Parts: sequence; structure tokens; C-alpha cells
Amino acid sequence: MSQESPEDEPFVSPAGASPAPPEQPAPPPQPPPYAQPYGQPYGAPPPGTYGPPHPAPGGGWPPPNAYGRPPMDPSLAEAWQRFVARLIDFLVLAVIMSPLWIVFFSWYFHKILDMIPDNPDDPAAMDRFRDQLMNTELRLMGYSLLFGLIGATISFVYDGFQHAKWGQTLGKRAMKIKVVARSDRAPLSTSAAVKRSALYAFGPQVPGIGSIFGLLDSLWLLWDKPHRQCLHDKVADTVVIKV
Repeated sequence: MSQESPEDEPFVSPAGASPAPPEQPAPPPQPPPYAQPYGQPYGAPPPGTYGPPHPAPGGGWPPPNAYGRPPMDPSLAEAWQRFVARLIDFLVLAVIMSPLWIVFFSWYFHKILDMIPDNPDDPAAMDRFRDQLMNTELRLMGYSLLFGLIGATISFVYDGFQHAKWGQTLGKRAMKIKVVARSDRAPLSTSAAVKRSALYAFGPQVPGIGSIFGLLDSLWLLWDKPHRQCLHDKVADTVVIKV
């Protein structure tokens, strides 16, 4: 009589033991961060989600979403807040520099009055008037450049000192916004405040292209993403945040 080996014997579960549970299917793969289900805006984070509360490794803020588009950091100051703050600072500077411009235009007005001939019908007198007026206009151009540099210097000191000391001008205090370093949101260093204020104040004074540069500098934040920087922010590597 042949003996069966233990391997050939069928398995019999003990009395009362429950059978082994069937294998469970693998869970479905989870979507990557910020990936949206069908019907939600392309690239938008889920409602109430703004990404990590701290900068990503390497100093970048914020990390890109699933489609490679960096979401805008909600702590950044809005464009309208920065424009209103600059308007307030402009009015303060206008009051500070008003004596300078009063002297400038007063000189020009009295100079024109002194040149007007007593007898407009005299051809020789009118020729002298035109020559004097041309010379005065040339001097006016030189004086306007000088007064512009003086005004830019006052604006540079006004911005540079307050940003280096507190990170805020009077306008930014009123709008509750502040300039900080872009990489780690640290308080603004003196060198960064000087570079930022110098480009903003003296850039528009460059003859020929200064006015275009000043306009482009102020409007750059409207399309700059994700840091919402002006050109003078990029030079100093700064951002403006809500306080």
C-alpha cells in the first residue's frame, strides 16, 4: 500500500475558521497636486487651496502646478494697492518739492515779461525779442534738466531711506503693504533699498528714453508672474507683500 506525501494531501481549514479574504484591487492612481477634474478651470488650484505655506526648496515661490504654471502667491500686494501707494508718495513729494518748482516757473515768467518789447510794431525790437526768447528757451531746457535731477535726488532719498529703515514709505504704510526680499521674505537690506530706489528715481531722467522707461517700469507688474515685480523690483530682487 502506497503512502501519500504531505504535499499531496488537500488543505482542510480547521473547524470554525473563516476563509481567506479575496484579494482587493489596487487603489486608483491619485491626481498630481492642483490637477483638476473635468469641468474646473484649467490649472486652477482646488477651492481654498493656495499651495504650501512656505517657499519651495531653492527659494522659488510658489511651486508650479500640474500644468507648469506657477500660481500667484496670495500674500503679494495687488497692483491697485501699489499704484495708490505711489500716488500718495507722489503727492507727498509734490508738497516737498513745490518751493523748487515755484522758484523755477517764477523765474521763467518774469524773464518772458522782461523781454516783451514796448513797441510790438518795431521790427528791430521784435527781432531782439525772438533772439532773447530762443536763448531763454535753451536756458530753460538746461534748468529743467537740473531741477529734474534735484527732484530725482529728493525722491531717491525719500524712497531709499524709508525702505532701508522700515520697508515702507508713507504711501505703503497707508495701503498696508511692504517691500521684502523675494527669496526668503526677509527685511530689505540697505544695498537692495539703494538699488531699487536709484533705478526708480533716476531711470526716468535719462534723456530721450527716460519717460518710456519710467512708464514701462511702473506697468511691468501687470504682466509679471508669479512675483508681480516692477523692473526696479527685479534689479533689487524684491517683492511687495501685504502686511
